[in-house]
Amino acid sequence: MTIEAKVNNPAARILLANNDAQMRDRLQQLLSQRYQVYLAVDGIDALTNIQQLKQLPDLVIADVMMPRMDGLELLRSLRSNSQTQDISIILLSTGAEEDLCVAALEAGADDYLSQPFSDSQLLCRIEVNLKISRLHQATVQRQQQLQAELKTKKEQVITILESMTDAFYTLDRDWCFTYINSCGERILGKSRDELLGKNIWEQYPVLANTQVYEQYHRACVEGVPINFEFYYQPCDCWYDIHVYPSEQGINVYFQNISEHQTALRDRQQAEEAFQEQERKYRYIFEAAGVAIFEEDFSLVKAALDDLKAQGIQDFRTFFAENPKFVQQAMGMVRITNANNAAVQMFGAADKSELLGSLKQIFVPPTLEVFVQELLVLVAHQTYFESETILQTLQGEHLNVWFTITFPPANSKFDSVLVSMMNITPHRQAEAAVRASQERLRSFFEANLVGILFSHEDGSILEANDEFLRIVGYSRADLQAGRLSWVNLTPPEYLDLDELGIAEAKVKGTCTPYEKEFIRQDGSRVPVVVGYSLLRESQKQSVTFILDISGRKQTERALHQSEERFQAFMDNSPAAAWITDAQGHILYLSPTYYRTFQLSTTDVIGKTVFDLYPTEVAQQFLKNIKKVVQTNQVVEAIELAPLQDGTMGDFLVYKFPITDPSGQSLVGGVAVDITERERALRQRQQAEQALQKHSERLKLLSETASDLLSTEHPLELMNDLFGKLAAQMDLHCYFNYLIDTQEDRQKLRLKSWSGIDDQVAECIEWLELGQGICGLVAQQRRQIVVNNVQYSTYPNNHILCALKITAYASQPLIVQGKLLGVLFFASRTRSHFTPEEMALLQATSDQVAVALERADLMASLQQQTEQLIQANRLKDEFLAVLSHELRTPLNPILGWSKLLQTQKYDEATTARALETIERNAKLQTELIEDLLDVSRILQGQLSLNITQVDLATTIAAAVETVQLAAEAKSIQLQVLVEPNVGQVSGDSSRLQQVVWNLVSNAVKFTPPNGQVEIRLASLGSEVQLQVQDTGKGISPDFLPYVFDYFRQADSTNTRKFGGLGLGLAIVRHLVELHGGTVKAESPGEGKGATFTVTLPLIQTYLDSNQGDKQLDECPDLNGVKVLVVDDDFDSRDLISFFLEQLGAEVTQVRSPTEALQAITEFHPNVLLSDIGMPEIDGYMLIRQIRAMPPELGGEIPAIALTAYAEDSNQQQALLAGFQTHITKPINPANLALVIAQAAGLEDKDKAHGD
Repeated sequence: MTIEAKVNNPAARILLANNDAQMRDRLQQLLSQRYQVYLAVDGIDALTNIQQLKQLPDLVIADVMMPRMDGLELLRSLRSNSQTQDISIILLSTGAEEDLCVAALEAGADDYLSQPFSDSQLLCRIEVNLKISRLHQATVQRQQQLQAELKTKKEQVITILESMTDAFYTLDRDWCFTYINSCGERILGKSRDELLGKNIWEQYPVLANTQVYEQYHRACVEGVPINFEFYYQPCDCWYDIHVYPSEQGINVYFQNISEHQTALRDRQQAEEAFQEQERKYRYIFEAAGVAIFEEDFSLVKAALDDLKAQGIQDFRTFFAENPKFVQQAMGMVRITNANNAAVQMFGAADKSELLGSLKQIFVPPTLEVFVQELLVLVAHQTYFESETILQTLQGEHLNVWFTITFPPANSKFDSVLVSMMNITPHRQAEAAVRASQERLRSFFEANLVGILFSHEDGSILEANDEFLRIVGYSRADLQAGRLSWVNLTPPEYLDLDELGIAEAKVKGTCTPYEKEFIRQDGSRVPVVVGYSLLRESQKQSVTFILDISGRKQTERALHQSEERFQAFMDNSPAAAWITDAQGHILYLSPTYYRTFQLSTTDVIGKTVFDLYPTEVAQQFLKNIKKVVQTNQVVEAIELAPLQDGTMGDFLVYKFPITDPSGQSLVGGVAVDITERERALRQRQQAEQALQKHSERLKLLSETASDLLSTEHPLELMNDLFGKLAAQMDLHCYFNYLIDTQEDRQKLRLKSWSGIDDQVAECIEWLELGQGICGLVAQQRRQIVVNNVQYSTYPNNHILCALKITAYASQPLIVQGKLLGVLFFASRTRSHFTPEEMALLQATSDQVAVALERADLMASLQQQTEQLIQANRLKDEFLAVLSHELRTPLNPILGWSKLLQTQKYDEATTARALETIERNAKLQTELIEDLLDVSRILQGQLSLNITQVDLATTIAAAVETVQLAAEAKSIQLQVLVEPNVGQVSGDSSRLQQVVWNLVSNAVKFTPPNGQVEIRLASLGSEVQLQVQDTGKGISPDFLPYVFDYFRQADSTNTRKFGGLGLGLAIVRHLVELHGGTVKAESPGEGKGATFTVTLPLIQTYLDSNQGDKQLDECPDLNGVKVLVVDDDFDSRDLISFFLEQLGAEVTQVRSPTEALQAITEFHPNVLLSDIGMPEIDGYMLIRQIRAMPPELGGEIPAIALTAYAEDSNQQQALLAGFQTHITKPINPANLALVIAQAAGLEDKDKAHGD
């Protein structure tokens, strides 16, 4: 046939071979829109066209059934030719013959498509096979390219050192030349003979003490590569010098900088080209229709090379004797990537799940095939293919045909491609064929009837012993080819045989008929013949021969007729029956009994309702009546119970029969098509599952895009739920997030759907562990409950009341942080599939990431605002500070200048000096405030702890501000409750607190106002309040009134001066004393109240308690106590108290005196202050603990300190003190601690016992 071509896309050439002109024209019209199409009418025509084409076609599409040469023969011819064996081939057939499909795929077809098929199906298959073909070609081309590049680079390495224009030489550890190239000789001005073995510094003393000398030695000492630029005078050129240390010395490479830059640019372009090629390769990798793994064999290759180095030669024996090595080698293979087809083949949700679960897909047979892979690697072969068994992540075994393309032996093995094809359906089909053949073989060898296999030309290919007995020939005659259908058949029966053959070609089987065979001895034997054409080849048939000789003519005719019929029924693959018009059973074939499950064998005369369930019998009777009414053959697919009790699908033909009496009967035959229908349903289910999977992947992609593109993910929850509900039949969801209630972390309902607001209000707050959502948050895992009515989870009755039938609840976790819980539920479905559970978990993970991202963005925004606020406060404070410091300087500098330049009277001079002094004091106060804040911020502010009477402190503070108050006619009123008690603290700092509060009150109170100071006890605490009728505090500023550097008015027009530090210092000092301070104000212009609360102490000097406390203190008679404290009052008080209890006390004022007193006084207990000048208590105890025990190194020691933090106590114990007491001291507690340290309590206890 003449070649026809329509060129649309030169890159894709398709040869279409089909003898059906209509189909050929249809396909040409479809394909020519995209591809370059060549036409052929059969296989021979296709081969001729391929030979005439200048370029081989990219794809061949051939029909299976064609004259002269069919599609299978064309396929084998192309695969056997080395030039055409790589062409992709798709075979088309008019029916879904499974055997033809298996034969085509085994012969090497890339794809097989049965009619009817849609245009989109064909185009999709063509595009996939073209992509696979291009991927294969690209892979081969890339391997060839890499091999060529490797070879070229090796040759370049050999010649580059001598041919390159740059210098290269090597030096050993003694700085002697071991190699130099020609360029190096030219640049250095000496030949190899002059340099090799000579010291570089002796040959070129000009290089000594230069950068070259320093960097060469640095490379040797540090063992790191060095790169530097150096101007070499002999060449008058700058060189880029690379120094590479090695065990033998260093390798030095000089490179001209300009040439290097050119080479760098070329290399970048090459890298960009390689990256583009890699991108295209990745695209093909992912789009391929076959499963592909990208594996790293580098560790395996290294292990095999080690074995070779050890002298191993017989690797097959080695692997057999060392299975553990094979297992270890298999574990060395790392699968670094997989395409989407591999993810789908093994039932993974995505690549990460597949790559993280690789151990699950390998089964023991995989190890045997891996041995063959190792043998291929050892032999330096680059290609390996085999079949093995793998399993999906769901545990389903797969028969897989895989191919591996290894790089050459001297290449890297870190990227090896493994392609896999699931041939499980093929193997299952082969197993079914073998089983069928085995059954036929058993029947064949049973010799119940004569059976033979013959060709359409009459040659007998195989026969059983019964047939040979019937015709009187031996098996040797059969094997010698002396038996043929024509020679055995008398001439008068040849026409009858032709009719049978014609019937068989139409129906597949012929009606059994009688004939005679000519035996070897010339006699004739009457037989009944029945045969069927084999489905594998319409040119071969199987024939059943029944010997009917040796019986009486009359009896034999009837008997043989019955026997022929029965033999036909026995061997017919179809079940047969006869009923009357009402469905009464008149006849059932043996195949019927073998095929269907019957409740009894006594069936004749019974109706179909007696034998089968009502619904099955009704469909039987319906078609029986249809045959009777129409007198036509009815073809239908009916359900019926099989022998194993399951329901099977049967292709049924029911046809009218009239008996000799004229009664209308119905005959029927049924063929079991259960497997075919099951395969069809499975295919439909697979397509539906694939579509559903695609929709869910799209949903996940859209969800991730939507969630990550918004700053408020919760606003998209209802829209997200709507999409999930449409796909998964969901009806409600709850979204809980972690929140705080009553200082505890709980779950709070943030968004929901499918429940009313009243229910949502009832379940708004959940404890962790409460309900199913609380349990998910507590256990941090997904919980899925199917059939909710049977669930035992907590609060299940609530879900039942909401009519929920199944639900899935997922934790929202990002990087180990629990954000909340997302709950989905259905009111109609009873369970969720694993894929649906994975989808809900993946969706929840995306929501969690979006929530975390939103929180991070909000936090970032807040931090940005805080930073802006901090900068603003800093600028405002610096402006205020500048103003407050410069304002006093003006009168100071002004009066100073006037006093220096002129003489004034005494009154003027006194006023000037008073002004200078007042402003200098004001600056001093500002600087003191700044220093206090600095000490506070650095944690260096310390307190001198004593017992303080706050009434005295208040009086002193009021006295200092009295003049300022009187100047503004402000009334100061002090209300002190009698016998308030004392506090423990620093008297000067507490006076500073009171002064700051009172002076602030006076400062911000207008003339004729009032400031009231109250002091009263509240249980174990004392409360100080300063209340004024002044300016008041704005509600907006009230929360920040105690912050550093904050002022309600920091503008240039502010009415009141100051730095805004006083109240911040007050808060810190009060907190250091264990108290609290707060500010209250009804608003601006309504005054303010500041309240300070401090803890009271129980003083041991109280006359009412003193005798009682002393009476309860332990007797310290005979106990020698050494007291060390630089403060005389504290030291004297402690000594006096201890002496009252009978102790012998020695007091010293420094650690130096204490060390001397220990050796002289030999105390039982040491009582030392921590905060002392020059040498503190920590240093003292360390020196004591370093002394021998006999000199007091183990004396019990008690630390006294005004520092009350836990860290101070830990520091004292670590330094060597036995215990730690905080000032002010409770005498009774001190006496008890000393008694314990001296061991008095143990003695008293011993006496008591």
